Amino acid sequence: WIRNGRCRRVIIIAADNVTGDNLMEWVGAGFLAVGAAATEDRVAEVALPFDRRRHGTLMGMGAAGLIVESEDAMRERGMRGVVELLASETNNSAFHGTRLDVHHIAQVMNSLVTSAERRFGLNRQAMAPQMVFMSHETYTPARGGSAAAEVEALRHTFGDVAREIIVANTKGFTGHPMGVGVEDVIAVKILEYGIVPPVPNFREVDPDLGPLNLSRGGRYPVQYALHLAAGFGSQIAMTLTRRIPGALDRVDSPAQYRRWLEDISGYDQVETAVNKRILRIQANGVPQRYPLPSRWQPGTGPIMRTLTGQDGAPTPTTVPARMVIPEPPVQAAPMAVAPEPVRMPVVEKVVAETAVPSAPPPPAPLPEPTLETAVADPVADKVLQIVAEQTGYPTDMLDLDLDLEADLGIDTVKQAETFAAIRSEF
Repeated sequence: WIRNGRCRRVIIIAADNVTGDNLMEWVGAGFLAVGAAATEDRVAEVALPFDRRRHGTLMGMGAAGLIVESEDAMRERGMRGVVELLASETNNSAFHGTRLDVHHIAQVMNSLVTSAERRFGLNRQAMAPQMVFMSHETYTPARGGSAAAEVEALRHTFGDVAREIIVANTKGFTGHPMGVGVEDVIAVKILEYGIVPPVPNFREVDPDLGPLNLSRGGRYPVQYALHLAAGFGSQIAMTLTRRIPGALDRVDSPAQYRRWLEDISGYDQVETAVNKRILRIQANGVPQRYPLPSRWQPGTGPIMRTLTGQDGAPTPTTVPARMVIPEPPVQAAPMAVAPEPVRMPVVEKVVAETAVPSAPPPPAPLPEPTLETAVADPVADKVLQIVAEQTGYPTDMLDLDLDLEADLGIDTVKQAETFAAIRSEF
């Protein structure tokens, strides 16, 4: 969406709880039926990522949120991102309902890293010593489990330097949520703070897996995070991210950030406050002016990109000369080689018949462009008013041609409520 110019920012929110009373009897029974769940009551004897004793997973719950944003939008606010998304892959080999396709996962990981190398001029041999691998390992039985597939993929992709990659796994702490990628956020936080959590409860090396550089917890010089996630039915997804260097305070230009706050709020003096962990602008009466609208035009993809060198230091970004943010279209008057009258759509035929080559006649008053004058439609106005009340969008941003889901992001539940309100009105 961002690359294609449909938006500049995507907010991703996920939440999941299969351990609750409503889902446990279904999902828990399913895991027991396929032999993937553990039944012991001591977590330390069950949550065993990469350990030779692993024999079954524990289900978990959680929630996660991320914001993926173009570099252009970040810099307009005077801010700096946490990580840069270098590459992503989503695939399915239709191999098996519950077992992982080891060879396919290795191919997908190699494709992911190769894509990042080509696009950003990277080298996997140089990345490996600065990389943390955010593992999906679920400590299910060794045959057909995630550990063997992940280790094989790392060695296939990175060769001998795979032993230098720090391997992290947090499912020993969180259990195994089904529909929320907790590790996506953990991988970002690892790069932000440089602290890698330990692999919990590991005591016995699995000789089938070979030597692994498992995290013992603490600070590591990591600049890259490779995350693998797998699901039933041979689902596989991976991301490769890179740390954006800088201090924990991500406001690089306080003056520009404050100016952006003033533009979007309409206040000349902006005060911010945190209320229930939400950063917001303090309301100080009626704003002195209207908030400035965004200058971004739909269809405009990202122009700037965060670039960092091998040592993690920022390097200059070269913006192609032809890639500029388009201004709103303005109809310019035609340039005439010979003197000609101004051509208007509603009087084009009359002017063409009366024009003379030597000199244009004096301008006559033009008739009112009745064809282009919008006729008020009370039904349409009422529909837009109802949609605005239901969705929170101002009416001046709405149009009858907009798609509720694709353009406005309105889910099906809110769509049903909106349609019900329109039916009750008419």
